[in-house]
Amino acid sequence: MNALFGASVVEVEAVVAPIVHLLVHVYVVLDSYLLFYSNLQTRPSTLPTKHQELWYSWAMRKAQPIQLTDEQRAELEQLIRTGKAAARVQNRARILLLSQEGKSEAEIVAALHTSPATIYSVRRHFHKEGLQRALYDKPHFGRPPRITGDVQAKLAMLACSTPPKGRERWTLQLLADKMVELQYIDTISDQAVHYTLKKTNSNPG
Repeated sequence: MNALFGASVVEVEAVVAPIVHLLVHVYVVLDSYLLFYSNLQTRPSTLPTKHQELWYSWAMRKAQPIQLTDEQRAELEQLIRTGKAAARVQNRARILLLSQEGKSEAEIVAALHTSPATIYSVRRHFHKEGLQRALYDKPHFGRPPRITGDVQAKLAMLACSTPPKGRERWTLQLLADKMVELQYIDTISDQAVHYTLKKTNSNPG
């Protein structure tokens, strides 16, 4: 009887173990997707890193195509041609022009060395608030955002990284634009970048 009982336990374990393993796997997958969908209405940067690219790809597939008027297209081309606008503004103009041409997210990322987050943001602002909002940030009132230790560390790492293609070194304005583009901070001036790097003993590479 004991032998029979022992054999039955082994047989039961052999059957139950794969089922338990499968249930655990299903739970992990469902938990991941529930977390993803529960955060769809939040700021995308709050999602886990592994979900952000999926979020932006999903959002841009749902978004309306960019349709510029002749006047808007001429304004963007003039803005880029003069080269007087901030680097991030010129980058946003190029995103809109390439989107108008039907370029995919991946093609724009490769052409401009930008991020899916920036492309999504520019397109969303264009559809919701128009061309000027897609190009320019809203003015910020009150006290400037606090530059936390985490922001300082990210700025120092960025300053020591390889500069953008076509640039020999990072400038203070390029660093400021990139910090905003990567959503490390809502806004930061080139003067604030200079002060922060000086305080952390970092130099743009």
